[in-house]
Amino acid sequence: MNFLTVDLYKDFQCIGGDCPDTCCVGWGIVIDEDTYRKMEEQEAILEIPASDWIMKKGDSRIVRLDHSRCPMLDEDNLCRVVRRLGSEYLSSTCSGYPRVQSQYGDVIEGHLTFSCPEVVARLMDKTELQFDYGEDKILEPKESYPYEQLYLYESVVRIAMVDVFQNPVKLSLHTRAALAFDILEKAIERYKDGRTDPEEIKEAVAWCFQDSKLNMMEMRLHGIVDENSRYRFLQEIRFLLDTNNCSERFMEMIREMNTYFASNDLEQYLKDIQNLKNIQCGYGDFHIRYWVCHIFSDLLSIPEYEKARENFMYIAACFCLAQMMALVVCVNQGTLDRNQYIYIISNISRKMEHNKYFKMQLMNRLDENKINGLAGLLLMII
Repeated sequence: MNFLTVDLYKDFQCIGGDCPDTCCVGWGIVIDEDTYRKMEEQEAILEIPASDWIMKKGDSRIVRLDHSRCPMLDEDNLCRVVRRLGSEYLSSTCSGYPRVQSQYGDVIEGHLTFSCPEVVARLMDKTELQFDYGEDKILEPKESYPYEQLYLYESVVRIAMVDVFQNPVKLSLHTRAALAFDILEKAIERYKDGRTDPEEIKEAVAWCFQDSKLNMMEMRLHGIVDENSRYRFLQEIRFLLDTNNCSERFMEMIREMNTYFASNDLEQYLKDIQNLKNIQCGYGDFHIRYWVCHIFSDLLSIPEYEKARENFMYIAACFCLAQMMALVVCVNQGTLDRNQYIYIISNISRKMEHNKYFKMQLMNRLDENKINGLAGLLLMII
């Protein structure tokens, strides 16, 4: 088996009780049958019957939370299972998070989810993001994989999009996103026509890496977005983020965001967003790494490659919501420190990961406004 991931994946370690927003609070935690049997066997050491804190729900078992906390989380915010038995007794859910693995034939891809604040913090600290490709001897390849050609095709397209974001030429984030989107659009059109040769798509998007073309695109896109249209769009998209299953702190931030966009006019917004950009000027490289990680982990769509377009728009929407919340924090507090920004991004990710309803609502909203394309994408890059 081959294993592909970002270098951050292999270096990641949970910080346990030092985590500012532990995943052991407020989350539904699935317990596999093997772990449940181990918990039954170790009831004397854990000093609690397994059936008292692990309940049956349908065909699965989940942790019965105590005031939103996992009962195994002690007063130091450390796991009692790990302390008393060792990490090898953790369920696959707990031992794996925030790592996620996807298998494509004889390739395993390892991703990290941004709902973990330590993942966001480490990504902020990195100066360069690299990809690792090696062998994994644990998992076995599937006997046959019918989408190998499509996976290779999508991988080449994905690499091109990542290269656009990481290109050293000085470009704005919205230009990088627009170029990556153009590459994806061309790739999807070829896919619909049955042309999924990796070498041909390389040639088709080669123009995106010519300095003169990049500079021309930057000039063409400069000021193309009508800020009034963007502000109206932001006022609409805020309704898609509900307060269900959120912490009290995050619910309050959502309410403050809604209040801001309901009570301020365009002129005030433009002043505030410029102030935010001035404060965030040091986060530019992080924003690029943020997009690169999401493109790597969220873009593939096998076997229906046309849905990769929705995935890309969804990445933009999550980024947009994080920026909207950062704006309101900046307005209310006069600044946006690192820990606040990490909290916003990780909780937006926690809310949005695998949220099919939000994705459907977003695409419907874009369709209704006839901006389900580059126009809608650019409105969300703030």
